[in-house]
Amino acid sequence: MQDESIFERVLKVENKDVFIDLKSNKNGMYLKISERKDGSRNSILIPASGISRLSDTLQELVASTNLKGSSKQKKGVSPLRQESDEDVERKSRSCYVGNLSWDCDEAQLSAWGSAAGPVQSSVVLRRGKRSTGSGLLEYASVAAAKNAVATLNDTEMDGRVILVREDRISSAQTEPTAPKEKKDKKAKFSEMDPADKVVEPNKVFVQNLTWDTTEEELVAAFCPVGDVTSVEIRQTRSGRSLGCGVVEFNSAQGAQDAIASLNGEDLNGREMLIREYYQ
Repeated sequence: MQDESIFERVLKVENKDVFIDLKSNKNGMYLKISERKDGSRNSILIPASGISRLSDTLQELVASTNLKGSSKQKKGVSPLRQESDEDVERKSRSCYVGNLSWDCDEAQLSAWGSAAGPVQSSVVLRRGKRSTGSGLLEYASVAAAKNAVATLNDTEMDGRVILVREDRISSAQTEPTAPKEKKDKKAKFSEMDPADKVVEPNKVFVQNLTWDTTEEELVAAFCPVGDVTSVEIRQTRSGRSLGCGVVEFNSAQGAQDAIASLNGEDLNGREMLIREYYQ
């Protein structure tokens, strides 16, 4: 019986990759911590009985050396998400990635995201053991994070069209924004404000769909917020779903209500990602 991976995370620590993997086999659970540098890899295994003691020791170490200010864990918020939310500078270097396949892990996400710049850490967001189809990429610089949004959004990975956007900062952390500068008419489409890219206000673009979601199921999901006139599941030339689609309403208000009411809602076990239609 092959060992089952329960939790995985990859950390970029200076010039090393650190892999944290909680696994399970017929003898029980164990924690595997590995480091990789210049092609060599070293690992240690910690049985389940020692994981809690390791956690207590690390917390004691952090508290006694003041490596990081202590904070109370917020209910329903992952430690990575809370840590990112409390660090504005770190959040400015991070991207939210959506519409991932359920099989995508941290190593694959990190390798894919590195096309835009050096990745410091990556995490696939999960509910229990199951992926939510989304994750976070933390880059080494703000410029790399912006490049990821500009160049990786709406590109493909594992046959799915991936959403990449900035890891949004809460209103309490955001400073007043400066007046917008006049846009260059020749500015790249990817650099335009989303409001300027909307070309059909009656439509919405839906991502993070399961491959077997049908157009009939999309109609049923969106009818409660407005009059749906058409739906389309985007497909490859071979007829395979790309995990995204377009829903058209009889008014722009219906499209706006869909974004406000259904974005993040569950459909067939995945959280729908809904935005204005501009492609």
